[in-house]
Amino acid sequence: MSAVVTQTYKKKAKPLSTCLFFLFCITAFQVTTAYGDRDCVGNNCDQDGNYWVKVKRLPDMLPLPDWNGQKSVPGNTETSGKRQFCTIAYLEGRPRTMFDPQVSIYGPASDSKYILKNGGHSVPVTLEIESVAGKAPQDKTEFKPGQSITLTGNNGFSLCRNNELIITATVRQEDILKTGMTGNYRSLFRFSSESTMDGKSLGPAWMEFEVTLKILPVIQISQLGNIPLIPSGNSAKGSHRFCVYAMGSNTFSLEASSLTGTSRPEQKFALKNGDNNYINYELTVTDSKATSKSYDKNSNQEGFSATDDYQCSSTNMIVEVIVPDINKPAGTYIDTMTFTVTPD
Repeated sequence: MSAVVTQTYKKKAKPLSTCLFFLFCITAFQVTTAYGDRDCVGNNCDQDGNYWVKVKRLPDMLPLPDWNGQKSVPGNTETSGKRQFCTIAYLEGRPRTMFDPQVSIYGPASDSKYILKNGGHSVPVTLEIESVAGKAPQDKTEFKPGQSITLTGNNGFSLCRNNELIITATVRQEDILKTGMTGNYRSLFRFSSESTMDGKSLGPAWMEFEVTLKILPVIQISQLGNIPLIPSGNSAKGSHRFCVYAMGSNTFSLEASSLTGTSRPEQKFALKNGDNNYINYELTVTDSKATSKSYDKNSNQEGFSATDDYQCSSTNMIVEVIVPDINKPAGTYIDTMTFTVTPD
């Protein structure tokens, strides 16, 4: 009887040992496949079992074009010829179950607006997010400090590359002019993503990016108009007030150019009628600090003072036109004068 019992035990033990080894190998293989992601390199991913929140491929720099007077200065995180940044929240499986990420941006802000800083000066910047064309659709939405935006998870777009996004930063001309200071502006921002999935709160997963802007010196001339000349004896005069604003320079040069004078000897200023009769004239330009320059031909003069009121709520310049001698054939005499201003 002992021999029979011994043989039965050996026959059952061999397949039991093989089965345990086989199950162990399968389990280890599945864990490695589900959790591997070479793009998770720090704070940009958060995990709880098979639940994940991820932020991937966000560029660390978002440079805006130099500003030299444009109505607005936009820039974005789009990278040419490469995958764009993305964020997703999901339960790993086959298929994946997608959840809605709540995304936010943290960084310098003032008066409920994000700002770029230059020492003690700052300029507001608008930050917006939208989906890449052809990817999981997300409406274009503006970020607000202290508030989150809910993106829509879609089971039909289960991979991060199917959920690519673009962040756009925009600085407006009006805000730059209010700031009134040239130089290099920059701020570091943190894009954060989190989600609540089946009662599990994950995140934030985050990546940082820096927005930069260089504000160059600018100058603006406004409020010019037609100047009627009033005869007085054998001469005539007229004047007109206008405004010159400058940022980044206290003084400027003014070039005066006569359309008629351009084709005359020495480019002397002149009024002209339809019969090709000419009347010479000259003009004087004076700024708010009583700096006065005279012109009688196409030329450029320096040393005028500009206003720092970007709205030019009051004029700071005056041009006077003097016609010494109007003893010419009757008719209507005109000329077009062009003023060009340049920071000194």
